[in-house]
Amino acid sequence: MNSLIYLAIDEIPIGVAVTVELFGPLAVAAGGIRRWIDACWVLLAVAGVILLGLQAGGGLSTAGLLLAGGAAAFWALYIVMSARLGSRVRGVDGLSAALLVAALIVAPIGAVSATRAILDAPWLLAVFAAVALLTSSVPYALEFLALKRMPSRAFGVLSSLGPVAAALAGLTVLHQLLTFWQLVAIMLVTAASVGVVMTGHRQHRAVALSARSIPPRRALT
Repeated sequence: MNSLIYLAIDEIPIGVAVTVELFGPLAVAAGGIRRWIDACWVLLAVAGVILLGLQAGGGLSTAGLLLAGGAAAFWALYIVMSARLGSRVRGVDGLSAALLVAALIVAPIGAVSATRAILDAPWLLAVFAAVALLTSSVPYALEFLALKRMPSRAFGVLSSLGPVAAALAGLTVLHQLLTFWQLVAIMLVTAASVGVVMTGHRQHRAVALSARSIPPRRALT
């Protein structure tokens, strides 16, 4: 998933790449729809993500779009498989094993060029470590724990906050002013994320209350 999105960013603007990739978790969210209100939150999130992507601008290459689409597919698989693994493995033990397997598969692909870069500039090793920590270890650990506590549908909608955070980071760190339509997109995604959490919490409470109201079965005599 990460390898494909990094390759996609080489071909197309990062905003467009992240937008395409987000259709992975949104597809998971759509697949878990059980109520009409859930469909509304998914559609709101999709509208906001598409609007943010359209505002990114820049030329688009077919290779870049295909790479981002592949990242989206692997993100969807990651959510589903992490949710299942989280219910069977304690803590983040399963995630640690998964990251080790992923590293063994991906490392040989970029090992030669990365080694050359480190030999020319040894300080890049610290940058690589920071990227690994901030883009994989910490986020995936938090996501893995979150997927143990919430439905994949809700997680898929909340993932659409990614481009919103990127847009806000661009505003605060890079001083990139937000356009009117970017603000509208952020409002749509935020509303969808708040809505899916609030309605999911209410549904959980309703199920819990109904379960308490059911009298226990009496033993047969």
